[in-house]
Amino acid sequence: MTALTMPKRMEMAAFLEWAASQDAGRYELVDGEVVAMSPERSRHVDMKMHAWETLRNAVRDAGLACFVKGDGMSVVIDEHNSRQPDASIQCSAIDPEAMVLDEPVLVVEVVSPSSGRSDTGTKVAEYSRIPASVTI
Repeated sequence: MTALTMPKRMEMAAFLEWAASQDAGRYELVDGEVVAMSPERSRHVDMKMHAWETLRNAVRDAGLACFVKGDGMSVVIDEHNSRQPDASIQCSAIDPEAMVLDEPVLVVEVVSPSSGRSDTGTKVAEYSRIPASVTI
């Protein structure tokens, strides 16, 4: 097995191109640096799936023309930061080949002991910088 060489600082377009070329793994761009996402424990995965299912059912029951996504879709904060929330909602069209949600109206982060400080501090601040452009 060969070790993955993480690229040095990059901007969003280069990061998305690099991430798409990887065989495995999930990555975020934090202050221009590629950060590999940690493996998850079963409890964390169960909570993410529960959040996704609850959101999906709520969107369906409300008759909203929105898309509920699980993890894996990036949300661009700015030219040097993107995150992959555990679940999200977007109410505008999504290209089936897209890797990015460009107008998320809700993002969910399941807080875990190893990432709690970032999930409840840094990420909340970053997500709050995304312009609100969609009204449900």
